Amino acid sequence: MKFTSVLVIAVLMAATSVNAQPREVLTLDLTSTQKRVQANTGDGFVVRIDNLNDTGWGWEIGVYRRGSEDNLLYPKGIWHGAFPCQIVAGPNQVFPDERVIQVRSTLKTLTVQLSGVLFEGTEPHYRFTGGLARVLWGSTSNKPIETDAKKPRGLPPR
Repeated sequence: MKFTSVLVIAVLMAATSVNAQPREVLTLDLTSTQKRVQANTGDGFVVRIDNLNDTGWGWEIGVYRRGSEDNLLYPKGIWHGAFPCQIVAGPNQVFPDERVIQVRSTLKTLTVQLSGVLFEGTEPHYRFTGGLARVLWGSTSNKPIETDAKKPRGLPPR
């Protein structure tokens, strides 16, 4: 009976650690004039949101290992285009209001939740007039993403 109880507890603890609910690490008013907000995750990473509104690009969310400037929400190597870690004002929203992004080379996830988003202006000069972004930190049991756009994908051996 003791062995069964210990086994059940061990299985529950393992399931809880892998499937733990994400926890909020940052909340941001999209109309804020702050240049940067950031928070430590408590496990060696920093979540940072940079204000790019002066350039017309809204906000950019980044996950960094302490002491590094490599944003782990982007693939390694050369990349271009829209990414779910970017929050841009305007009618042509590419990504949904809730986005779960796996952090490169880790079993961590970052969830972005947008609510009450309002904007005004004309293309390409939209600006936020309302809205909130919540950023949550969590874990996944998925295989870590190891992308490198510089490496060509070869054909499998014959």
